[in-house]
Amino acid sequence: MPAFVPDILPARPASAAHGIGIIGAGGIVQHGHLPAYRKAGFSVIGLTSRTEETVTRTADAWGVAWRGTDWRALLDLPALTVVDVTYPFDEERLEIVREAAARGKHILMQKPLAHSRETAAEMVRLAADAGVKLAVNQNARWCPQYRAAWQAIREGWVGEVYFLLHEMLNTQDSQAWFAARWYAQQPRFQLLEYAVHHLDLLRFWTGQEPTRVTTSVGRKPTQQTVGEMLASVTLEFPGGTLAVAIEDNAAHPDATPRSRFRLEGTRGVLSGEAMGDPHLTLVSDRLPAPVTPDLPGTWFPDAFIGTMGELLRAIEEDRESTISGADNLKTLEIVFQAYESAGL
Repeated sequence: MPAFVPDILPARPASAAHGIGIIGAGGIVQHGHLPAYRKAGFSVIGLTSRTEETVTRTADAWGVAWRGTDWRALLDLPALTVVDVTYPFDEERLEIVREAAARGKHILMQKPLAHSRETAAEMVRLAADAGVKLAVNQNARWCPQYRAAWQAIREGWVGEVYFLLHEMLNTQDSQAWFAARWYAQQPRFQLLEYAVHHLDLLRFWTGQEPTRVTTSVGRKPTQQTVGEMLASVTLEFPGGTLAVAIEDNAAHPDATPRSRFRLEGTRGVLSGEAMGDPHLTLVSDRLPAPVTPDLPGTWFPDAFIGTMGELLRAIEEDRESTISGADNLKTLEIVFQAYESAGL
């Protein structure tokens, strides 16, 4: 009798000697990047932040020897192989890519790659012209439930996938810390900063590019955030495959956050949850009963091992990364078309 055996642990590079420098010391670095890199045994040799107090506190907590407030000084470290960029805004990101590429340093950029088509394309061009690798931290691809679903699709357990649904629910609009940060002041938020994960997953799962993107957005009457927090995005793929991403980041403060999905195919169904109660259930006519496999790891921090590990292996193997900037232009194109469809 056949069995579905998930094989989803992030592959590691052959060498642990690649020097990693991180630009930024915010929450995503402290809760995602640094815990993941320590767990994987990656070598973080330097850390920068705009404020000395933040970089000193974070570097001390994680045992990072070199720390500073000038990211250009970080690029001067002889042992630096990859610069991991978490600063959010295009102008500074573009300058970092320009200088890092000119010095032969490979780059892992936090998603979204950029806030405009032009800036994203320029980053990809700069890296290509310099012969360095630019990857994008689409870490959801290594979330255990999402990656196991991708494996099941590739192995034919659900046949031809014809409908995909991803539903995200969160309460960030009602949280004081969120309202006090830059996120809440951006004219574009949910689709660009958050749904970019889910739209990239729909590309990843189908292995196709959509032929049409249709979007509707809404607004909570008491919403604090300037940008959109409620949206529904429909993607039409070649052959009639339909995918829908539902985004609600303005839910009641007592709501339980979730990232729920359902993928229907001609031979079965994949359903699961990636956040509060992580699980995956596979129903297939190749199996005598539904299965809910035990999946190793968690989205935070293990998926961040996947993104950095994939880039380091691409460097070692001298190939394009599966999360390259060039590939990510296709994900960003969906995001920009979504905004254009919604009139934003």
